[in-house]
Amino acid sequence: MPRPIDADSAQTYDGIIRAALSLLEEHGDAAEVGMRAISQRAGVSTGTIRYYFLTKEELFEACLDEFHGRVGGLTLELATRIGAGVEGAALIRWAARRAYRFMLDEPHLVGLRMISTARRGELHPRRQSEVLSAQIGALADLLAPHVGLTPIETRLAVLSLNSVCVRLARLTDAELVALIGASGEDGRRAVEGYFVDAALGVLRPPG
Repeated sequence: MPRPIDADSAQTYDGIIRAALSLLEEHGDAAEVGMRAISQRAGVSTGTIRYYFLTKEELFEACLDEFHGRVGGLTLELATRIGAGVEGAALIRWAARRAYRFMLDEPHLVGLRMISTARRGELHPRRQSEVLSAQIGALADLLAPHVGLTPIETRLAVLSLNSVCVRLARLTDAELVALIGASGEDGRRAVEGYFVDAALGVLRPPG
């Protein structure tokens, strides 16, 4: 498909992404957000959207670029903590709390990541190296000296804890009430405390 006439490529691309993200935040479910609605919000034709993104899946995957960039930023935060002398159980506690609160702050994008991965049965191919090798690998390498696991076990543990963290952060108030009898911030604090204890149990820091 040819490039739309008089289109500013970067501005148009960013506008489409912003429109899709705003609709995802409003609806909370990618299945409820169609290309026509995105085109209307962005002020472009559906043909223009298809010039940049052949499918809705590719558009939504592009919406996750910034999210994955922020996830990568958690690795830098962890490295900074280690550089400041935080280690062992204290490091694991900080990392678990930070990860849980991060996921709470990104509900619609965390949900989009879950739905996209579930529909494909795997991470999108262009994410596999970025997430599994780079992000999970980097986190595991930083944590390795502070846990009682082998390098391979550490990578699997980090991946497992990430999956658990995502689901716990996505618990609705209704689910929290049904599960633990508390909701709101009280429920979140209870879940956070559980996740910290789970991370300590899985990673087994010495001492």
